[in-house]
Amino acid sequence: MPKKHRTIRTKINDKPFQVRFNSRMKNYGECHVITSEDGRQRRAIVLRPQQTDEQLLDTLIHEALHGYFWEILCEEAVSKSANDITALILKVFDIAKKQEGSSKP
Repeated sequence: MPKKHRTIRTKINDKPFQVRFNSRMKNYGECHVITSEDGRQRRAIVLRPQQTDEQLLDTLIHEALHGYFWEILCEEAVSKSANDITALILKVFDIAKKQEGSSKP
């Protein structure tokens, strides 16, 4: 039986979003905005959980950028931005870990 994942409720650009996992997806992630017949919109980011921590971080940033800049950014700009932001975050955490380790007696 597949592992049950929690749904995270958040806001992106002041709009409610759900972030959830789907083990059956083929791609790393998707950002959806579904409009119902009465005009209400449901927004969701769906992530494939079978990723490394670095891939999951990059995918989450990528899909959050889609959610934030829904009608503005093209796929190329979203991918480049997400990759650059992920690389920066990982470098900062790597440096912080190294400095933390060197400050111990």
